[in-house]
Amino acid sequence: MTALPHAKYEAAGLANIRPLGWLLEFLERQCAGLTGHPEASGYPLDHTFWDDPSKLPDVSDAAMTWWPYEQTAYWVDGAIKAGFLAGDEAVHGKALTQIEGAIATAASDGFIGPDLFRDAHRWPYVMFFRAVLAEYQIT
Repeated sequence: MTALPHAKYEAAGLANIRPLGWLLEFLERQCAGLTGHPEASGYPLDHTFWDDPSKLPDVSDAAMTWWPYEQTAYWVDGAIKAGFLAGDEAVHGKALTQIEGAIATAASDGFIGPDLFRDAHRWPYVMFFRAVLAEYQIT
């Protein structure tokens, strides 16, 4: 990414960052804690959704089916970044499974996620594709 002529800073990209000191220690603690063990935190993080849209939660109000995707997308985004930056391949891999699974189960027209998201509930995609872009920067 090229900086604008008047800019003083430009993005470094995740692949160019190597945390040290307290920041590395913080990331390692995150990976050893709930970021690395989402199954211990309860619903919806103890379930996976992005890797298989058939796992859509069974809720009585169809308008509420989006939020488990949103919450797990926040986790995927954080875990991709924390796992990579901390050098924790298990955490990074756990989050990467969600991204790769979502891509592998995309509809024939390229749509990712459950069909009920085609016309609504786009916010979970914002978080999820932040993680996809982070993985793209890493690789």
